[in-house]
Amino acid sequence: MAIPMEWMPSARMSRIHVHWTGGGLTANATDKRSYHVLVQGDGGLVRGDHPINANEKGSGLPRASHTLNANTGAIGVSMCCMGGKGVERDPFSAGKFPMTRVQWDSMVQVVAALAKRYDIPVTS
Repeated sequence: MAIPMEWMPSARMSRIHVHWTGGGLTANATDKRSYHVLVQGDGGLVRGDHPINANEKGSGLPRASHTLNANTGAIGVSMCCMGGKGVERDPFSAGKFPMTRVQWDSMVQVVAALAKRYDIPVTS
């Protein structure tokens, strides 16, 4: 799914952080406060409460706080998944709301569009 151009205002951004919410397969109010773009389980996109340019250095706008001490200049993208009872790191268990293939594919398209729009190099 393509990210709408109006979701990508002019800004000087240097990084894209990709997360999963630790919740269900749909965006909730907490998710919207924390991330710029959310990818739901069906691959659909939800815009976060804060525009991307709010995380630009010196913007003075309330920002999306998605990463401890690393939000300035960073765009927060998150997949709505991996929450609920039964999520374990070792041995791994995705729990009740595992990431979906369509969600992953949509996230890749979103990150590619953001990297292109903000001239962020894609590196290993």
